[in-house]
Amino acid sequence: MLNSLEFVKVASVSEILKRSFNTKIFSLNRIKYEELWEDALKYIKGVYNSKNEEFNSSSPFAQLLSVILHLGRMIIYYIEDAINGTNIKTAWRPDQIRGLATLTGHDPGRAVASRAAVRITYNGSSDDLNNRIVYIPNKLKMTNILNGQNYVLMLGSNSVRMTFAPGNYINGNIVQGKVTIQSATSDGGTMQSFNFAERNYTTIDQYFVYVYVNDVPWKTVNSFIDMGMDEEACVVKTGQSGGIDVFFGNGDFGKVPEAGATIKCEYIVTSGNAGNFDKEIMNSSNYWQLDDKGFLTDGSMVDLTQYLNLECLTDCILGSYYEDITLTQRIAPYCSRSFVLATPTNYKYFFEKMRMFSVVDVIQGYNTADDKDAELNYQNAQYRYAEIKNQYMNAINLYGKNSDMASQLSEQLATASKKLKQTLTVLENSKMDDNTVYLFLIPDISSRIGQNDNYFTCDESKSFGLTADEKYNILNLIDMSGQGIISVEHRIMRVLYPRFAINIAVRLWEGYDYESVYTSIITKLSAYFIASNRRDRIPVSDIVALCEDISGIDSVSVYFDADPNNKNLYGNDFNGIDEYGDVVLERTIVNRLGKNVVVRDLFPLFRGGFTNENGIEYSDIQQRDVISAVNVTVTGYSSNNLQTNLENKISSGR
Repeated sequence: MLNSLEFVKVASVSEILKRSFNTKIFSLNRIKYEELWEDALKYIKGVYNSKNEEFNSSSPFAQLLSVILHLGRMIIYYIEDAINGTNIKTAWRPDQIRGLATLTGHDPGRAVASRAAVRITYNGSSDDLNNRIVYIPNKLKMTNILNGQNYVLMLGSNSVRMTFAPGNYINGNIVQGKVTIQSATSDGGTMQSFNFAERNYTTIDQYFVYVYVNDVPWKTVNSFIDMGMDEEACVVKTGQSGGIDVFFGNGDFGKVPEAGATIKCEYIVTSGNAGNFDKEIMNSSNYWQLDDKGFLTDGSMVDLTQYLNLECLTDCILGSYYEDITLTQRIAPYCSRSFVLATPTNYKYFFEKMRMFSVVDVIQGYNTADDKDAELNYQNAQYRYAEIKNQYMNAINLYGKNSDMASQLSEQLATASKKLKQTLTVLENSKMDDNTVYLFLIPDISSRIGQNDNYFTCDESKSFGLTADEKYNILNLIDMSGQGIISVEHRIMRVLYPRFAINIAVRLWEGYDYESVYTSIITKLSAYFIASNRRDRIPVSDIVALCEDISGIDSVSVYFDADPNNKNLYGNDFNGIDEYGDVVLERTIVNRLGKNVVVRDLFPLFRGGFTNENGIEYSDIQQRDVISAVNVTVTGYSSNNLQTNLENKISSGR
């Protein structure tokens, strides 16, 4: 019988490795216990048989082997887990992903508070306060009665003086959430760090975080290298264990707070996109309660709710929830290690982290549709100026310079000259795009569609484009982040919306009704277009594949139809559908150097609302029995016997 000591004698690591590689006891990539047992049993039986001895699986030695294999299996599991955990793309535990994301410089995104510009007006309801000066405090707490959310009034200074006279007003901004303040004490050491814990760190706003040392505001930055020598600055990050982490420097990078100094962290706890609203709805009545008091010059308090009305000048927008772990895993590799927006990848990282967009594309330095319009307007102005000038010279030759005709044309020529200079200025400005970053942004469509709507029935004006308020605030967020390069100009591209319709012919299996199949098609297509972020084309094959996956459909054919007006967008007499029947999402223009440039400023709308070149009218209201965005026609029915036979063959593998 084989001496069991042979299995447990001490050996060097090299010997163990050599032995394992030479004998290959375990097949590669096999960590199931049953497979390990079979491999080990086969190997040991082979050893015993070579010595003319028998080994049985029920022996005490086999039981010991079982324990060893279980331990080995766990070791293999942990090794595999450790290997996977070193790669952010294969890591699966949240702590692994966050740790790896931190190494890239990624700061997990917290919630973003919605905000709006507001005007606060005296309502003239008190004779006692008429013409009195009232001080309105900054960061005044408010409650919106309609949505039940808390807001904070931002005025830019500790308080603002307002004379209570009819028609008087002040402007400010509101931010959804509550102000929270936490304090700590400095020990005077270098590289101090403080964690200001919050029950749920994900509700802390990403941007409205302020740090004070002995009530003096200190600058917040993204990294230690952004702090100058002895500069009153600190690094603010999302805490790995929750809340906010604040880091101070060592004197060379950032000033060290003196021993005993009070460190105060002020931040806003927000509800994310729950605070968003349309100004038209909110301005329809007085839904605001001002929770903090104002005060007079003598120090007496004033109930501001009684005397002030609040009007929203813009929609309350940009509120979003925190960054989930799947988003962290996807975007962290694209983080800029220098914490600046230097490449298109950095911009995509910045905007996708905001969780507000369905499509994000970034283009640097090329002619946009605005450039093309500027050039066209200049050419038209040139033509008009030359035309009037020619008429003016002819009038002088025929009637004289002082004639009524010449005088009239002289005035027209002066106007045309002014127009020409204006269009030239616009054109020259449009060409100065070497340091311009163009942002192609489509809002998060899913968040804008009502519960009872889908892609085809939602409000088109609100679902597929950004408002002027949103564009303004998005550009402001770039400035607030401090990540923009000072020499770079940011512009949000004007999106062009070519229109299309989808015609689908299906052959159904017997027993399936048209209505259920139609509903399934609409549901599938709605989900596809809401989630689609393709920037090259919408292929017919995608639609065919979606339909083929629907129960009841035997065969399907699909073709797109296009609005003839699309030719005005694409140019070259092209309506957007290529020779393969696919919808193309790019166009070609000629830049100022005479070269063809591919431009991707299109976002297709499969919403009908046009008449095709053959006179067929596609309604913009999706209806089953009306030609509209999606039209489904049944070409016939196939026997159930055929379907049953086909399913049987597939299941049997024949």
